[in-house]
Amino acid sequence: MNVHNVGTAARAHRYDPGADAALRHPDWVIRHRNLHGVPEVLCLRRRVILIENTHDRATRRCNLAHAIAHIDLAHKATSGILSKRQELAADLLAARRLIALSDLAQAAVWAESFEELARELDVDDRVLWVRYRHLHPSERGHLFRVLDAKILTA
Repeated sequence: MNVHNVGTAARAHRYDPGADAALRHPDWVIRHRNLHGVPEVLCLRRRVILIENTHDRATRRCNLAHAIAHIDLAHKATSGILSKRQELAADLLAARRLIALSDLAQAAVWAESFEELARELDVDDRVLWVRYRHLHPSERGHLFRVLDAKILTA
């Protein structure tokens, strides 16, 4: 299988935060706006998500997944601000949804850099780092077994 087939196969079943929001949260309004670098704005009261439109497509995808994670985790802001614990929980949920372990293992076999791996998985570097940093021990073991098998057969 060549590199392009790997990427195409992995993309076919990836989490789509836009489709997820349309299906499970149709009463929310999602818009892309120039937020002057702020990744996303979530207004729970008005059910509005604003996504920074100057970021690349993968980053916008990650930011929307992060906002949807806040909704799904029923986070409530104190004085208009979510806590660091809530932000981390949303990061973790979004990263797990966006990066399936099978996709991570498949792409990690041939990617030559962290940046290339993020591009192949259609995520930004931050989300890839969160997913990797918080792999469950069983997931980490699986990933290393896949990589070891590739090294031994190369």
